[in-house]
Amino acid sequence: MKRPAQAVLHPGAIRPRHKPKQSQAHPGVSALHPVSHRNVGYQPLPRPLGLPPYHYDLAEHFPTIGEDITKEKKMVFHVVGDTGGIQDGEFQNNVAAQMVDHLSSHKGGKPQFCYHVGDVVYYTGMRDDYYGQFYEPYSQYDVPILSIPGNHDGEVDDPAAQVSLDGWVDYFMQAEPDVDPISKDAPRVQLNLPNVYWTLVTPLATIIGMYTNVPEGGSIDSTQQQWVTHEFSTAPKDRALILALHHPVYIVRCLPQRQLQNGGRARKRHLGHRSRTQSGLVRPRP
Repeated sequence: MKRPAQAVLHPGAIRPRHKPKQSQAHPGVSALHPVSHRNVGYQPLPRPLGLPPYHYDLAEHFPTIGEDITKEKKMVFHVVGDTGGIQDGEFQNNVAAQMVDHLSSHKGGKPQFCYHVGDVVYYTGMRDDYYGQFYEPYSQYDVPILSIPGNHDGEVDDPAAQVSLDGWVDYFMQAEPDVDPISKDAPRVQLNLPNVYWTLVTPLATIIGMYTNVPEGGSIDSTQQQWVTHEFSTAPKDRALILALHHPVYIVRCLPQRQLQNGGRARKRHLGHRSRTQSGLVRPRP
């Protein structure tokens, strides 16, 4: 087979220019878009506030809540995820209003706190977005909001303008909690969670909260793997054990509803990344 003759390059000759918005290899390919081609690689973790095993005792930090749980012998809490309102906060505000309503209605028991499973702020967890997507929507929600981060909380759009998880850390992981001026007319005192992955110790349940970082599907390093293994093996056996993480361990929405109902394997999971608002109820083990 005869090979096509190669074009001869003459010194000083002018070559045809490529048309705008066309790839040299494939015509019609536009420039990369910052949303569809985001920085979703594994991000380094911020320095923890304390030492392992990163336990946060609910009764120690909120004594009234601890007393209520012990007295009532039940623990009621909200679980939310992927709440950031982005440009239109209508849906987030509607859910927040229902959460506030639940505090006063006491239907099924008054929630004692909220556990957020990540993506507090879209799309890159910028500190400047916390007023519109966190402080203001929950300004009337007067119980603590605890959290593990989601992938959008840790995503970085411009490395020159932010560090991964800086917005999340500025509220949830402060050594000396105070009111951040960025909260404006919706002040909420910061928290001093020990790490981005941590364990919530309560009178009735142990909640192990993992941080599955930014990559799609989630990713953890060997240090966190060792930590979560230790938490499972040392968790008290006289109370409920709950695992909370942002990326789903598995997806069940592809299974037929009948299989979910009859298979007996689908249980309540505290997962984000496509989750809905839930209410949790924990009672003592018999």
